[in-house]
Amino acid sequence: LACCDTLCQAKKVLNSELRTLNTPGRKDLFGQALVRVIMAFDTIDHTADTGIRVRAPDLASLFTEAASGMLAQITDTEKIRPANVCALKIEGIDTTDLLINTLRELLYLFTGKAMAVKSFTLLSIKDDHLIGQAAGEPFEPEKHDVRTEIKAVTYAGGDIHQTPDGFEVTLIFDV
Repeated sequence: LACCDTLCQAKKVLNSELRTLNTPGRKDLFGQALVRVIMAFDTIDHTADTGIRVRAPDLASLFTEAASGMLAQITDTEKIRPANVCALKIEGIDTTDLLINTLRELLYLFTGKAMAVKSFTLLSIKDDHLIGQAAGEPFEPEKHDVRTEIKAVTYAGGDIHQTPDGFEVTLIFDV
């Protein structure tokens, strides 16, 4: 994200300098008239993200509730039949990475495999991997309205925190 901010700042400076250089009558070091460049665009700041905050009494519930929250952002899960079950084995370097990778895999089932996912069931979880199941049916545009087209699950704000009541995480999705 810092790299993107640096790039946006550089574009803003460049746009500003081009406008300054485009002043009529300005000449370069050799006395040649500077070419006037007309910019057809300006760089603007834009946030294209949405997110959810998930709270649960235990880690297993946090994973299933996070999955439910993301799936509900994508489509109305009440309209999905759990006709097909897909086994999932997910790996990660830590618990946060494991959660993000789980949500990315569920998103891939929707975007890459055209599966409308109704639910995610966590069967077992260890420090660096989990086994779960996704239940759903083939995506049908006539039946399954897309609420939000999520492009990616990000790490922004994705740290899992232990609270007095259990666990909490904020998840940001690129839309």
